[in-house]
Amino acid sequence: MDLGNTVSLLYVILGVGLIIFVHELGHFLVAKKVGIRVDTFSLGFGPRLFGFRFGGTDYRISIIPLGGYVKMAGETPGEVVTGSDDEFSSKTVGQRMAVILAGVVMNVIFAFVVFPMVFTAGVPFEENRVGYVRPGSPAWLADLRPGDLIEKIDGKEIRGFPDIRMEVALGDSEEGVEFSVRRASSDGEQVLTKRVRPTFDTREGIFAIGISPALESRDGRVLLTVEKDSAASRAGLKPGDRLISVNGNLISPSTYYEDFSKLFPSDESALFVVERRLSGEAERIEVLLEPELTELDTWRVGVRPLQNRVVGIRRDGLSALGVDASQLEVDDVVSGFAGQLIRQVDDLRTLLQNREISGIRFDVIRAGEKLVVPITFPNDLDIDRFLDQLAFGDNSDSASVLVRQEYPAAAAGLQDGDQLTRIGDYEIANFDDIVTAVTESEGSTIDIELLRTGAEGPQSLSISPTRVQSPDYGLQIHFAQVIRQYSFGKSIVVGFDCSISMIKNLYLTLKKIFAGDVHSKNLGGIITIGVVSYSFAESGPAKLFYFLAILSLNLAFLNILPIPILDGGHFLFLVIEKLKGSPVNERVLGYSQVAGLIIILALMLYVTYNDIQRWILN
Repeated sequence: MDLGNTVSLLYVILGVGLIIFVHELGHFLVAKKVGIRVDTFSLGFGPRLFGFRFGGTDYRISIIPLGGYVKMAGETPGEVVTGSDDEFSSKTVGQRMAVILAGVVMNVIFAFVVFPMVFTAGVPFEENRVGYVRPGSPAWLADLRPGDLIEKIDGKEIRGFPDIRMEVALGDSEEGVEFSVRRASSDGEQVLTKRVRPTFDTREGIFAIGISPALESRDGRVLLTVEKDSAASRAGLKPGDRLISVNGNLISPSTYYEDFSKLFPSDESALFVVERRLSGEAERIEVLLEPELTELDTWRVGVRPLQNRVVGIRRDGLSALGVDASQLEVDDVVSGFAGQLIRQVDDLRTLLQNREISGIRFDVIRAGEKLVVPITFPNDLDIDRFLDQLAFGDNSDSASVLVRQEYPAAAAGLQDGDQLTRIGDYEIANFDDIVTAVTESEGSTIDIELLRTGAEGPQSLSISPTRVQSPDYGLQIHFAQVIRQYSFGKSIVVGFDCSISMIKNLYLTLKKIFAGDVHSKNLGGIITIGVVSYSFAESGPAKLFYFLAILSLNLAFLNILPIPILDGGHFLFLVIEKLKGSPVNERVLGYSQVAGLIIILALMLYVTYNDIQRWILN
């Protein structure tokens, strides 16, 4: 670990410790203020590692760094109390409430103080610019485009791409969310309003619209970051080089999303062509890179599903072109046209561009039924604009495949459109069956039976699967960044807005988890906190403290929940005591504390499981 990583790790440890310290300091200060004896002030739980005693209080660091506590005299249920005036139980209900709430209040104050400070210094965010729109997604249906700058959602200012994800996930999924978008045009810039209706993303466990952030680029070229002592640096590439092509494939910022293998192919060597600007002049440089290869425990033969399933239709766009496609529906599989098979959108584009037509009749498979769907349009139709209004995706219900070049399937003679019927002992009905059969082969040669258009009877061939190789070229691709920096006065306003918005979002998140609109797998524990903290620490102190302010509000929100053992649970019992005029029965209090402990331990186990799934197994 180099010095930079060590410093970042130290920032994380000190930063998270600071949040806990601030919380416990709140309890401590108010307890002292109302005259309660504090026996222990601990950062962490469990056995004492080290510390010191001062003024009757043991200030300590304990072995389990998952929180902290302040031990006040007469506070613990079942503890022997003497009735002394300096014991917690001897104080009025109002004084005890103040002590309990002090930790939460301090965490909120921390956020209100830190947010203006970091915005005055300048906080880096992933730019709120669209880099990719998934075809057929809600964003695609609303005609959001790569390059669009999303300035507001439902009237709320967007400072970075993570804000978009949050506002969409917590927005109104039925009515949709309103986007204010700035888009470059031939006349300069235009500001557009788009209403987008999110759909639930089962993989992410939240409502989403299908967009990804823009990559750092200049003049449409991806900017490279070159790691020290890597294959790229040894070959002569330098940070700031603009990537033109890899192995002859032109690279654009969207390549990262559309076909990652073109950007970082799993070859023993790859030809990178870059543009380097020196003193304002551009120089084109060709570099042959040999990456360090790591073989993953994943087997592939190099096939993918047909791309002929309709996953989205922009009907307004079709109408504007004078096209009547009212009988075409989402999930239709466009299998053919004019006697020709359609395997992917490029097949359809080629057929349309080579014919003079005023209408077409698609051969369609809908829910297992074969249909003919007519589409009419004017003779002067722009084919590319027409196809832009249709989104095609994986047809995983079919066992027919597209073949990737430079993989075993292509070398063995498999062709686009071949329908696989058997792999070894497996009968093949769909693409998932193909994946299962190849995976369970564990690299052994597999015998494949297939049907091929134009061939008589079944065909057979053998393929030896290959491990997926993960190439390390020593290159990094980064998302575009933007620095949000304001005057001190403006930072106070922005900081206040951030704090209020975060508290509101925490409430909405909890509400949507119970409603099923946000999957609980998005909850994270100490590993997530550590990973995210470390990532932010590498971006500098301002970004780290921005995250710590968010974390502080999260800690405040969690602690105020009315769960026994948390501050909110203690506060609830004090409210009950105030209403009934006497303390809650010790037996009831004891049982509730045990129940609260079980809830918290179960939650910790669950979020730790999520962390392991997210950061270790995946």
